[in-house]
Amino acid sequence: MSRLSWKISATTIDPNSVLNRGGSMNSKLFEEIWQHHSGKLLGMLIGLVFGILVLTFGFFRTLFVVLCAFAGYVVGKRIDRKEDIMEILDKLLPPGYNR
Repeated sequence: MSRLSWKISATTIDPNSVLNRGGSMNSKLFEEIWQHHSGKLLGMLIGLVFGILVLTFGFFRTLFVVLCAFAGYVVGKRIDRKEDIMEILDKLLPPGYNR
């Protein structure tokens, strides 16, 4: 009986097609989930990372790291816009500081 059921399942389901179809199906599923729930997923991921950092390093050290990351993001965003780094420093630092 088990030999018969194996033959039936082997002829009706090709393991290679299941693996290939499953991979593309999973990527389509992940794309659809990302399109509809990207804000929730990012918020959950940021909250999880922040929580782990707070438990590991403490609140104020984690807050310092988050502020440094945010400052790096802002500077990187301005560099991507092709702004001059000296103009950025002139805005951030006191007058005549970097000359």
